[in-house]
Amino acid sequence: MKISDQDINNFKKNGFLFFPELFSKNEVKNLRSAVKRVIKIPGENITPEFNSDKVRMIHGAHDYDKTFSILCKHPRIIEPAEQLLDDKIYIHQSRLNFNYGFGTGGFYWHQDYA
Repeated sequence: MKISDQDINNFKKNGFLFFPELFSKNEVKNLRSAVKRVIKIPGENITPEFNSDKVRMIHGAHDYDKTFSILCKHPRIIEPAEQLLDDKIYIHQSRLNFNYGFGTGGFYWHQDYA
């Protein structure tokens, strides 16, 4: 998926791009199902909420589930990112963050994996 010069200028101005229909409803449904699978995989990849049995983060989901592996390599993500950076990209690290709303910890100000 190539992005336009206007998209590139918007990114330079605002620091982000938003494509609300980047993935179809069926693709999103498949991703939600994949989350339900990987959240049940025990191991060091799971970080629980403080004082809770709920999952706070899943690290490296692309290593544990084919759906996330495919997502990380999807041309609709890779091509615009490489176009914006004018370079090839790769997965250094990934994580899924969960926010359950009231009663759980938030994600305080932080720098993403930039």
